[in-house]
Amino acid sequence: MGNMRDTNARKLAQTWEVLTGSPLGLAGIADGLSRCGKSCRLRWMNYLQPNVKRGNYTEEEELMISKLHEELGNK
Repeated sequence: MGNMRDTNARKLAQTWEVLTGSPLGLAGIADGLSRCGKSCRLRWMNYLQPNVKRGNYTEEEELMISKLHEELGNK
């Protein structure tokens, strides 16, 4: 099936907004895009969700990661 095209990504984002993020509607979304529900959910969670922060870590985030790594290690 390959990568989701931009048009499918737009359809997924629009439909998800209508469903207000309810994972129960994934089967219907997936049918309309010829995808499985898991593919749609992962695409939403990793790329299309509007509150996902992208880009480099801030200085504060870098310090927090270092601090937590010192305390917790690689758990």
